[in-house]
Amino acid sequence: MGRVFKTLWSEPAGGTAKDMDKSFYSKVGFDESVFTKIRRFIVVREKTHSCLCLPLYTYGGQGASKPDLRARDHVAIRICTNERAPSPVSTGEDFEKSPLGLIVEDSEEKIDPMTRINLGQVFTIQHNLKVAKVGRIHPNDIDRLKNYFVESVTA
Repeated sequence: MGRVFKTLWSEPAGGTAKDMDKSFYSKVGFDESVFTKIRRFIVVREKTHSCLCLPLYTYGGQGASKPDLRARDHVAIRICTNERAPSPVSTGEDFEKSPLGLIVEDSEEKIDPMTRINLGQVFTIQHNLKVAKVGRIHPNDIDRLKNYFVESVTA
């Protein structure tokens, strides 16, 4: 629980896709488009051959202030170290949840300050997928991550 990783991820583009940068889109069956890019996830439940994960999004740098987004389904992350818990930074967003600390373990990894965990979207990711380690949620915040996840799936 709490491991953060990244992987190449494809999903249907959807009818409301606005960022139609051709390098991210491919045509597939039924003349539909898929969107592919590197996506970051946080493991919230480990299974035998897969894990349940929550995605991290920046929403084009808007964070949870993006129009038509439910802020209560999101939580901010703050970069921190093993010794130091994250310091809250005001972004003008209406958060009900305290930010979670993220310890980045790859010095090359750059995390946008507007990155948010989407608690309302759960993905099943197979263990045979090629992934790269990003980091982990601060040990002091694991219980809150668990609580946020349980609240999100039971609400």
